[in-house]
Amino acid sequence: MKVDKRLGKSVLMTPRFVFWVCDDCDEVFLEKNCFGGGKYCAKDSGSSKLTGKEIVLEDLRQMCVYKQAYEILNNR
Repeated sequence: MKVDKRLGKSVLMTPRFVFWVCDDCDEVFLEKNCFGGGKYCAKDSGSSKLTGKEIVLEDLRQMCVYKQAYEILNNR
């Protein structure tokens, strides 16, 4: 039996994502790594060759999946 099923609702996992505001970044950086005119920025650590925009989009997707799964589990 999987650990998460045995723990049930007694443990809540909350994902965390790192974004920052880029007030003084140049236009090239903003275009490649930010959304909202520099309000939401991220940068690849160098291992996957992703743009910051791709990282922000993936984090947003993961937040949506988590929110949907959490709501479904809590409504059971």
